[in-house]
Amino acid sequence: MAYNNLGKALAQTGRAPEAIELYEEALRLKPDYAMAHNNMGVALQQTGRVTEAIEQFEQALRISPDDNEDEAHYNLGIALLKTGQVSQATEQFEQALQINPADADASYNLATVLLQTGRLPEAIAQYKQCLQIEPDYPEAHNQLGSALAQTDRLPEAITQFEQALQIKPDDANAHNNLGLALLQTGQGAEAMEQFEQALRIKPDYAEAHYNLGNSLFQAGRVLEAIGQYQQALQIKPDYAEAHNNLGGALLRTGRVSDAMEQFDQALRINPNYTDARNNLARAQALQKAAPAKN
Repeated sequence: MAYNNLGKALAQTGRAPEAIELYEEALRLKPDYAMAHNNMGVALQQTGRVTEAIEQFEQALRISPDDNEDEAHYNLGIALLKTGQVSQATEQFEQALQINPADADASYNLATVLLQTGRLPEAIAQYKQCLQIEPDYPEAHNQLGSALAQTDRLPEAITQFEQALQIKPDDANAHNNLGLALLQTGQGAEAMEQFEQALRIKPDYAEAHYNLGNSLFQAGRVLEAIGQYQQALQIKPDYAEAHNNLGGALLRTGRVSDAMEQFDQALRINPNYTDARNNLARAQALQKAAPAKN
């Protein structure tokens, strides 16, 4: 037990490789030590050795299903999620909640998996359950807002984003999400403020630059929009939507050839991008219709 406890202390201070050595010693002395297997899995996951971590969590559950079982199920769910095994991860979060219905983290991660797999009504219900367990869970408020926004319940979404920011004012993602919801409800000036706040917190936030560009474009501030799209692309060169919208803004200023280059780039990234293809055809038509220069 001493090796396990010392390993856990080291892992909590970021010294995962040293912790792993101690867990290995603990398991050499007591191979059926379920808690050491679980803790070893956590440390392995911290060092990026996710497949080995999964083996340790599964071993912990085989040895002692009733010893810290909800924790091992939760940890196994996180590791499975990292390897793209979404349905298996969902099962682990559900099992963790069956054992401990008050596990807010398991509830949050289950809701997030449901959201990512398009099961919106279930995700919304699960985020609400999470917030009943832990009302001051900023990520749950933010993600609930995202789920509500996807079902066009924008006023409710705005309330959730605002609650997330009351708890965690420096959450750039929540500022960006609030800005999007405000923009969709016609509150362009307020939306810009949120995108700008997101960028003060996280200057390299490509999506916030893109969204600020969209709000500026809608407000008729086309040159400023161009600058924001360009900044988004400096951060994320393969951002097809930013290439497309930059092309649209350039087209608005009469820079047809430059616009066509951006539409082409968007299509190289995503050949099935219908809007970019339509915009390119429109730009080509404008170029053909332009009078020849003598």
